[in-house]
Amino acid sequence: MAAKDKLAIYQALAIMFPLSARDQALEQRKAGRTVADVARWVCLPIPLVKMVMGDEWPELRQDLLDKFGE
Repeated sequence: MAAKDKLAIYQALAIMFPLSARDQALEQRKAGRTVADVARWVCLPIPLVKMVMGDEWPELRQDLLDKFGE
């Protein structure tokens, strides 16, 4: 996959999986739900859900959205 395609996916992911949904997903994980459960809930592939639920995502998301608006 080309770099521009990946960038577009990550930019879309920032919109399709907002921070409020991420917060809910993290709470679901604390309550014992699996990543697969969360992926079904947000209708996204597991690898993307894992990325969004990672510690680095909020900063990466902000960088993506800042660049998207340029």
